[in-house]
Amino acid sequence: MLSGTILAFLAEALALPIGILIAALLTKHLGAGGYGLFTLAATLVIWIESLIVSLFAGATVKLVSEAAEWRPVATAALRLYTITGVGAMIVLWVLASPIAILLNEPALANLLSIYAVDIPVSCLVHAHRSILIGTGGFTQRALASMVRFMARYCFVALLVGLGLAVPGAILGYVGASVVELMLIRRYVRPTLLGRCEFPLHKFRGYTTPLFLSNLSLSLFERLDLLMIQWLGGRAEFAGIYGVAQTLSTAPGIVTAAVAPLLLSSQSRMLQAGQQGQARDMGREALRAATWLFPMSAAVAGAAPEIVAWIYGKSFSSAALPFGILILGQTALVMRSVITTSLIAAGRPAFSSTLAAPLVPLAMVGHLVLIPHLGSLGASLVTAGVAVLGVLAAVVAGYHVLGLLPPPVTLARGLLLCGLAYFAAASWPAPGLLLLVKLPLLAVGVMLGFVVLGEFTARDLELVRDMLRWDRTGERTSRGV
Repeated sequence: MLSGTILAFLAEALALPIGILIAALLTKHLGAGGYGLFTLAATLVIWIESLIVSLFAGATVKLVSEAAEWRPVATAALRLYTITGVGAMIVLWVLASPIAILLNEPALANLLSIYAVDIPVSCLVHAHRSILIGTGGFTQRALASMVRFMARYCFVALLVGLGLAVPGAILGYVGASVVELMLIRRYVRPTLLGRCEFPLHKFRGYTTPLFLSNLSLSLFERLDLLMIQWLGGRAEFAGIYGVAQTLSTAPGIVTAAVAPLLLSSQSRMLQAGQQGQARDMGREALRAATWLFPMSAAVAGAAPEIVAWIYGKSFSSAALPFGILILGQTALVMRSVITTSLIAAGRPAFSSTLAAPLVPLAMVGHLVLIPHLGSLGASLVTAGVAVLGVLAAVVAGYHVLGLLPPPVTLARGLLLCGLAYFAAASWPAPGLLLLVKLPLLAVGVMLGFVVLGEFTARDLELVRDMLRWDRTGERTSRGV
């Protein structure tokens, strides 16, 4: 589990620097208005894709990981992804113009029509990802993600450099999805056509609650940008807030790396009757999620310098929302660990129940605060509702599974949060000095945990085991 998580994290971690490079490239070539249009189009399409993924990904990972023969399950999952992806593309083609009118940006219609092509391709990619994770192909999944992120930057830089502007950036994203699909098919090849021997109704027990959960969560994470635009904001405002959102996605990388692997590993343990080990794994994952808070506090303290260095002073107003949003995104990592453990334990309904209040609470908050505080109000609402969601998840996790973040670890993390923020805000390090400042702050946080006695002999033994890990011994016995 740990080795797979590290590989997946390294792969997903590329999303942040490459996303920043792409954002810097696009803001330079397109300006705030053009980048705002791209952000709106990407937000809508990625939201649709994430909804489809949320409908099937968790069920696919769990059912594949529990199956004695994974191929029938994989064929059923691939068909569900494909049908839904093609249908969503057609629906977006039909609704592109009404959506553009609703968001007060007529030029958005053509951009959505182009970007819609990415939906079925991305669905196929995520279907193969889920199958790989379910069969234990963590390394292959990580490599495919790395290739996609690198191809994305190359395609976007090439097409935008050729003068294709926003459509070029969108086509770059579509091209990267095609590249990953071609690569991932080399590792796992479920059949799409022919007879499907796996009963599709077995997906239903997980797809409905997980879809509702992720529908609420994905809408919640994008509601602030859409509400800013709907309540009278211009594309320039969307572009500035989009910068804050892009920078604040770093904790989401941890979620993307950990959640599927945690689900696969815990499902295997529970299938083998190892309830105690599965609960221990969830508890350790919660403990590790707590370590992220001081790191995020350090980034929040350095937010003005980060924004100025990457995007320039014209985007300086994105610094404060960015600092607030990254703390809210870090809280959602802990929520993800708890809900993943609940799903692995066969309790997916809790996931949708916990997510249901997020959108209405956030919408009320946005309607109240955005007209008065603008982007600052939007970020405060998003982060505040995220924290409330985490508290509710902690209560549910403890009630159902006995899962609880270690109180001592929480206390240490909160103390180091204050120290890390103060150190980052008090230490001026403009420009390239940030490349020295941020790693040193990260090292300082880890040393703080060491001094406070966070790491045990068991943790050190785990590190020694990792250093002795035989990379050639990674599991391939399931015929991937």
